[in-house]
Amino acid sequence: MVIEPSKLSNQSYFPKAWRGVRGINALLAYLDTASSAKLSRKRARYWIRCMRGIAVGVAEGYRFRWFVLTESDEALFLGLSFDLEFHRFIRWLRYYCPDFQYIVVEHMQGTPSAVTGLPRRNWHILSYGTDKLPLELMREYWKSHFLSTVTGMAEVHNIQGAVQYMAGYLSAEHKFIRSRTSQGWVFRGWVSLSRDFKRATGHYPAERELVELALMSPALRSADSLCLLISLEAAYYSGLAELFERG
Repeated sequence: MVIEPSKLSNQSYFPKAWRGVRGINALLAYLDTASSAKLSRKRARYWIRCMRGIAVGVAEGYRFRWFVLTESDEALFLGLSFDLEFHRFIRWLRYYCPDFQYIVVEHMQGTPSAVTGLPRRNWHILSYGTDKLPLELMREYWKSHFLSTVTGMAEVHNIQGAVQYMAGYLSAEHKFIRSRTSQGWVFRGWVSLSRDFKRATGHYPAERELVELALMSPALRSADSLCLLISLEAAYYSGLAELFERG
């Protein structure tokens, strides 16, 4: 529920139960609960999508790297669009690393900006899909196009630690905004396929079936991905049943 600040002083705008001092307190409690529930959904979505992509990257045998895209006062002053520049950055980077995939945690952190008075945004990125990244070229690109710096660039040797580190920013204290992934983080179309699978079976697909699909060629996977996913699950449980019968 979104309420414009100008309407907070207009008692007639609220339902009867929310009028008066007690009513306003009830309203604020409701908004806190709704905000907390929304944040919890964002966290859950991050965990699921992050772990699905990591499982695919590990199965593919890729190395993982993490880095941080920052936001400067110069970029804020000029009104540069992060979404536009990030899209251009990824398109440019894939000339060097065609299989580059990523998950991003966007949050606000640090001292307030002299331009907006708000903490600046940071974008923590965990990536896989290439053994080498053009690190210096990436720093130069982001500095010249978004007037900001890139930090990190280290190879991740402890993937669990990296995931937990990024998860530390999934809190209201760190002003978590959202997480996002590249379309091929698991494989293209996996989110809509998972929803179709849930509508057909009543539950979401397990990680193992998604990894099996990701390792297939796009042509084989796109033939009838929903039926293929259902058959993979059936084959898995059939194999378990045989083991129990033998045991």
